[in-house]
Amino acid sequence: MKKFILCLSFCSLVLMGCTSTKDEKKPVILITGGTEAIIVGDTYELPSVFVTDDIDQDIKVNISGDTINPLVAGVYTIYYDAEDKAGNQADQKSYTLTVYDYQTDMDILNGSFETGDLTGWQIESINGQSDAFHADYVIDESNRKDGTYFFDGSETDDDKIGALRSSTFRLGGNGWISFRLGGGNDIETLFLGIYRASDDTLVTKFANSNPQKYGGNEFLVGYKCDLLQIEGMVLGESYYIKIVDQKLENWAIIKIDDIKTFHVIEPISLTYETVQGQS
Repeated sequence: MKKFILCLSFCSLVLMGCTSTKDEKKPVILITGGTEAIIVGDTYELPSVFVTDDIDQDIKVNISGDTINPLVAGVYTIYYDAEDKAGNQADQKSYTLTVYDYQTDMDILNGSFETGDLTGWQIESINGQSDAFHADYVIDESNRKDGTYFFDGSETDDDKIGALRSSTFRLGGNGWISFRLGGGNDIETLFLGIYRASDDTLVTKFANSNPQKYGGNEFLVGYKCDLLQIEGMVLGESYYIKIVDQKLENWAIIKIDDIKTFHVIEPISLTYETVQGQS
């Protein structure tokens, strides 16, 4: 009888060993947060990194890749790996920080008209006329503007035409531009244009394409565009902005504010609509 019981116990142990499952599920690396991009010399935060596993706890994260130097422009990538006790390797995750070199010539002068006048801008004529633009049209009324002042073309009449040219800027950062427009929607005669400085060629232009977003042409609407998606736009090349008013009737005015030609990340404010430029 003892031999029979001993045999049963041994067989039970064998069966238990046969039915045990092997750990074949790999751990998972989770990354949250972390600064996406900075200007040379700025501070940054690394992401938080966690590893989860159905069996093992406190799995070590192995870190490799670049050593970040925030004082030197470049693209830095860090890699994260992990392995559980059974030898299952997690899918590698990575984190990238872009450090941009910023120079003052990457912004236009007085893009938000915060001097209260047209400092940094040059009035140009169209067919001998330039009445659509004047320093007195830079005002401080509330109109979904950015800051204190904005340029308000409604201070003149529909039958006035002209152009307003910015200082030259060198395209830098991640290539995004943002601005606010008001007034009539007419891409042919009433627009914000970007011109190549070397040959004065119009590369792309934008109109107030959604004038009813806030209830009418009188309100400024925020727009943003990735200029690097437009043929002819190249990082490091010089451009300038020209506000053109050739329209003579039916909301033939333009309002402008908050022009920013340098960004390190895509503008994320909900007030901006993503638009494509037109050649």
